[in-house]
Amino acid sequence: MFTDAAVKALKCRDAAWTREQLDGQNSSERPLTYYEVVSRDYNEESLVFYTEALADLHHCFRDSIKLVLGEMPGGKITIEDCKKKIAQAKTILQVVSMNATSWQLSDNSFC
Repeated sequence: MFTDAAVKALKCRDAAWTREQLDGQNSSERPLTYYEVVSRDYNEESLVFYTEALADLHHCFRDSIKLVLGEMPGGKITIEDCKKKIAQAKTILQVVSMNATSWQLSDNSFC
């Protein structure tokens, strides 16, 4: 789930910077980075998320789980936590998609 501010910051993340933006990157008046927006938005105590129920996957996942910030291990999400989690997700997705492509090219099937 993404907030509108996080989506907007993500879209601008790789945009080329002007000379003024480069000079002001350490200024307190600069726009927040994607990671700063995510850590700010998702550290609100009022946010409650629910996992998706995946009963077909395994019986342990048949029920949705309520996720509350106060009950999360590690507490609040820092900017560094955001960077680590996104990098980890990119690595996992890359490995999975490469394996899926290899599987399709090998002409294997489940039947």
